[in-house]
Amino acid sequence: MSSRTVRRWLIGLAVLAVAVVAAAGLYPALFPRPKRSVRVCIHNVKQIGAALEMYAEDNEGRLPPSGDLQRRLMPYVRYEGAFACTDRRDDPRPHYALDARVAGHRLDSLEPPDVVLVYEVDAAGRPVYPHKGGANYGFADGHWKWFAQNDAPAGIPVLSVDDQ
Repeated sequence: MSSRTVRRWLIGLAVLAVAVVAAAGLYPALFPRPKRSVRVCIHNVKQIGAALEMYAEDNEGRLPPSGDLQRRLMPYVRYEGAFACTDRRDDPRPHYALDARVAGHRLDSLEPPDVVLVYEVDAAGRPVYPHKGGANYGFADGHWKWFAQNDAPAGIPVLSVDDQ
């Protein structure tokens, strides 16, 4: 191989290396991942949804009453942190609530996928949107979805603090 051919190969490899480094630097900007706290919240909603299904299996297919959800689901959830949104660590109360309209009902009587089971709440039991103006919701068929505040499912009841 001549020195000219070797030089062309080296220049081509250098250009390719620069292109790869540039693409790697742009990738996060072009395809951002959700914040870690949003991913943790999604995981929490999935864990609580799975715990609700297990609770129903052990209780003749019925969901728990809305009061003291954390205590009722702890045998089915691996860690207490599943009830806390990482964006709201300052409030020790559970950050998720069971929709009061489905509490105590048979899980198999609900019409999935439209029925909300669990959603994020503030200390007063009102729905909150801590993740860039949105929140995560868990549904009766096991899927979850992030909703912006303006697109959130309608009719989520406001619970009293005692109902959490």
